[in-house]
Amino acid sequence: MELSNVCDCEEGICDGYCWEAKQEMFAEDIKELVANNPSGMWDVSGIPLWNRTTGGTFHAKNISEIIREKTGNAGCRNKYTVFDDREVNSLSHHDAPTGSVSTLKPMTE
Repeated sequence: MELSNVCDCEEGICDGYCWEAKQEMFAEDIKELVANNPSGMWDVSGIPLWNRTTGGTFHAKNISEIIREKTGNAGCRNKYTVFDDREVNSLSHHDAPTGSVSTLKPMTE
């Protein structure tokens, strides 16, 4: 599955709904992870930057916040696979144009 916040609407004409549809698709794909995470706390690891790999924990109230935190809030393409306990993705952006592997997991108490 793929999530991209780069406009890829037909003929480069974006009506603004494509991003909403992508967010809804991602929300549907990770709905079990969200349902099993009542605290809203997440752990993300392996986010590539130009000089290092980073990660950390964050609190998210909605799908937009989860996406922003897991992608570093940059223009990107994100190919992902959802497992029972995590989402693993290849994140391609200006600091990692060929992609990298990062992981998003609900935090457990």
